[in-house]
Amino acid sequence: MKSVKQRFYFLIGLLLFSLAFSVESEARLFDINTETFAAYFRLNYAPSTLKKTTYEKSSPFGETYSGDISAIYGGEFGFVYSTRYLNVRFGLEVVRPPTLAVTASNSAGTKLYDLSSEITAVIPKIGIEYNIRQWHETRLFLNGNYGLGNLGMNNSYTFTSTGTAAPMSGADYTEEGRGTAALTEGCIGLETLMFDTTTLVFDVGYRQLNFTSLTQNRSATTLNGAVAKGDTMLNTDGSKRSVNMTGTYAGLAFRFWIK
Repeated sequence: MKSVKQRFYFLIGLLLFSLAFSVESEARLFDINTETFAAYFRLNYAPSTLKKTTYEKSSPFGETYSGDISAIYGGEFGFVYSTRYLNVRFGLEVVRPPTLAVTASNSAGTKLYDLSSEITAVIPKIGIEYNIRQWHETRLFLNGNYGLGNLGMNNSYTFTSTGTAAPMSGADYTEEGRGTAALTEGCIGLETLMFDTTTLVFDVGYRQLNFTSLTQNRSATTLNGAVAKGDTMLNTDGSKRSVNMTGTYAGLAFRFWIK
């Protein structure tokens, strides 16, 4: 994880250097057909299919939860090398839903505990863009990406007096899960000049990112029983806990063309 963070900070530093260099460079006539190298920053949004799947089956007591995960956001830094028909993209993306804070209640509506859930995937990735059509300041392209996602998930439980009583008899704890999964995604995008040598990119697509098996990253006594670091993270029914971020997405990016 440390090496991924180091690459992330390196990309940020290189992006800032590229921006400073492009600002100080002399003004030039922009032609998207002849530009060859750019740094970029990208944001994306996806409706979530996760809902309650990351925590709902971690307890055998059938609690009712006050909310679920409804959206997934992402941020990406990287670089683009461009030719007339093909572009190569190198990036590092961080994908995560907003931190979720929900309450769990029993069938009588009595609060049992507070649950805070945080999920983050860090994904080094490489992509190929095929330029379908190019004009002087605009182009339409198809994009395919491949990467390796590194997931961290923390679910923290804080019990009320009712939750610490039998039959639940819970005690505050945090379960940590870690996992890896391949990322594949494809999209269609439109890039157009915004100002000077900065372009704006819109894209919509579909990604496959399913963490089918997680590993416990700490020992704890959970509602599902005692677990040890290194164990496979399981649901109450014995199935593997999973985090599935597969689905459609939309992105907005800024590219800073250097040459």
